[in-house]
Amino acid sequence: MSKTRKYSENDWNKTKKEMKEILINLSKNRGLITYSELTENKMTIKFYALSSSLNKMLDEVSYEENRAKRGLLSAVVVSKATYAPGSGFYKHIKPEKRVELGDAQCWRDAVKKVHNYWISQKK
Repeated sequence: MSKTRKYSENDWNKTKKEMKEILINLSKNRGLITYSELTENKMTIKFYALSSSLNKMLDEVSYEENRAKRGLLSAVVVSKATYAPGSGFYKHIKPEKRVELGDAQCWRDAVKKVHNYWISQKK
């Protein structure tokens, strides 16, 4: 078990793969999902909508997907109250871009990039 989390590495990686599949399938249809809806999906690890473990998982998903040039996949996960991502999402966006465009536009651009990438993969 990792020193930084309460789940085994195997369960964590399996859940990350499951979560990516959920978010990718959603993105192929230009969808968005709330944190609570995401946690209702069957995954190896059961997360709660406001848990730090869910936030850590979404951070890893975004980092890995963005590094692979597929965009910030967690952009499609939003708050039920605001229908926008939580504040943790924006740490993946360069500060100067946030100042230039504003958070809302940065998020819309991230969603568009993710949707367009995964829609192009359906063909």
